[in-house]
Amino acid sequence: MTDVLPIFYFFVYFCCFYHIGCQETGNVRNILNEIFETQKYDKRVRPVTNESRSIGVSVSLFTSGINYLDEKTGVFSVTGFLWVTWRDEFLVWEPKLYNNVSSFTIPQDSIWMPDLFLRNGVKEPTGLGGDFYYLPVKYTGKVAWWPYSVFEARCKVDVAYFPFDTQICRLVFSIWNHDNKTVNIIKTDRYVRLYHFFENGIWSIAENKSYLELDEGALFNQLKVSFTLKRKHQFYLWNLIFPIILLGFLKIFAFLIPAQSGEKVSFAVTLFLSYGVFLNLLTSSLPENSDSVCLICAYMVIQLTLGVLLVFIVSMQVHICNREKNLLISRYEMRLIRLLKKNSLEEFNRRHDGKDTDWTVLSSAIDKLMLILMTAFEFFLIIVFSVMFYVDA
Repeated sequence: MTDVLPIFYFFVYFCCFYHIGCQETGNVRNILNEIFETQKYDKRVRPVTNESRSIGVSVSLFTSGINYLDEKTGVFSVTGFLWVTWRDEFLVWEPKLYNNVSSFTIPQDSIWMPDLFLRNGVKEPTGLGGDFYYLPVKYTGKVAWWPYSVFEARCKVDVAYFPFDTQICRLVFSIWNHDNKTVNIIKTDRYVRLYHFFENGIWSIAENKSYLELDEGALFNQLKVSFTLKRKHQFYLWNLIFPIILLGFLKIFAFLIPAQSGEKVSFAVTLFLSYGVFLNLLTSSLPENSDSVCLICAYMVIQLTLGVLLVFIVSMQVHICNREKNLLISRYEMRLIRLLKKNSLEEFNRRHDGKDTDWTVLSSAIDKLMLILMTAFEFFLIIVFSVMFYVDA
């Protein structure tokens, strides 16, 4: 007896539920025949019974992730899909007449669609969605559409505070051929949301917001979705900022090398070339425009200028050390020695009185003076640029 029960249950399920499924499918077919055959539905006609009324299209953006922001080309790319809803007055039926069928799905190309497009896109404008999209339709005529796409738009990039910068990029959606008197984007509870969002390795979303406004000609209503992107600066901090700061302090050690050793000039030239390499690496990743000046670039130009000054000073020191010993020392050079090299002044006076000038003492006095000035100036630069970045943050 127990072996017969499963077969009985299967028979009941097959006779009842399978029949109901076939009946519902037939009802959907009847609805489609009524709309497309009897009522002659035409997707070329706006789906309103009164042509003076506008169709309200609700648009929201669900963002899946930030792909990239190209600073050189000013292209912002985001992956996501739009949630678009509107009411089609020609897709209305009475559920009671069709065994309470309240909804069905239909291919995108079979019904009227709003000509929605990305206004500030960088690609050739094409229709959203595709042939494989099926749209759910309710008996009230409400139609929902979820076109998935990779949206690429123009974005003005300001790299003044790179790599601690914050960029604001926008996606502007509008209707192409219909003005707001025929097809109008209307308000929703929330225009932009995150859906299965994946983090970007360079940018994080600090804020997103959206709003509706008319275009320049006040003919088309457009939806502007704004993304506030904050750069993740850890990579640049360890691979760019800290090495530049260390190179700046490395210049100080040039004045600890004796001029008579023969390595002072080559050390200064090497430091100058190192800054040139870092500046080249930095400018290769930044946009080529003159709208703003990157503070890091300005810092590196200052360091390059100090590098030129360093090469000049150490060259002069080498030249001083190779002066003839019978030359007279000027009063300014004597003041510098008295100020910074008091412990060597007695020995220097003895040789100077004997017409035998020790020029290495003067070179050592210059080293001590520049060591103090260069150290103070490096700390001053770091404090100034740190305050500037902190104020922007």
